Amino acid sequence: MKVAICSDIHGNIEAFNRFLEIIEYEGINKVLNLGDFVRGKDPDKIIDHIMNDSRFESIIGNHDEAYCLEVGEFATETDKKYIEWIKTQPKDRVVEVEGKKILMVHSRPSSNKCAPLIYNGGTFNEFMDDYPDGMDLICFGHTHIQLFIENFYGKKILNPGSLGLAIGGKVNFAIIEIENDEFTCKLYKI
Repeated sequence: MKVAICSDIHGNIEAFNRFLEIIEYEGINKVLNLGDFVRGKDPDKIIDHIMNDSRFESIIGNHDEAYCLEVGEFATETDKKYIEWIKTQPKDRVVEVEGKKILMVHSRPSSNKCAPLIYNGGTFNEFMDDYPDGMDLICFGHTHIQLFIENFYGKKILNPGSLGLAIGGKVNFAIIEIENDEFTCKLYKI
């Protein structure tokens, strides 16, 4: 089974539409969205699509949380609909695909705002201690930096990069394939 993983769309509808074209071509029927779909020019189009596309499993990021707080009393009826939906999305989620447990977090289990320890000078061991045991794949976003570590003490670690505000201006995401109890991962920069 193929699963697309994206993060940090930041309201970039052009990048999002390109992503949708590719996952359609690849026959993807599950998308793990690691948050930060707002804070760009077209967040309403992004949220509307994600809300209505059953392939998407989403969590919220730090920008999504801030959006809900900042729009507040100035919210239109449409904004209110999106805010209510965002508030129903968790900060973390465990999904099971082909018998594999995949942890979805935007940054760290303890915070959507703090960068994972590996980006703050921490060691890999400290990084792994920050995430719960029993996961076959740990997926996080927030940093906009793509990363895939295939085996660190039996764990796989993935950051798909930023779909909408990637470093270098390219559309970043990942597609994993689980077949015969094995993971393969392809990082996209288009």
